[in-house]
Amino acid sequence: MVGWRFTPSVFGGDLLLCTAGPSGLADQWRPYIGGHITTHEVATTHHRMMRTPALRQLDPVLAAVLADLDR
Repeated sequence: MVGWRFTPSVFGGDLLLCTAGPSGLADQWRPYIGGHITTHEVATTHHRMMRTPALRQLDPVLAAVLADLDR
């Protein structure tokens, strides 16, 4: 649509940012996140992020975050 602009609001919570290797993405997210940004780097490429080796790296990270939410 011509002339239409989307301006996202700030999310007041925390962000767990999982990236394929080192990146500066947390800095790009900062204007949109009101809480704490935690970055977890996965030893993979972007296109392999949802494959078994990468998911094995993500599993304990996500399990720990979800366990903390239950406390």
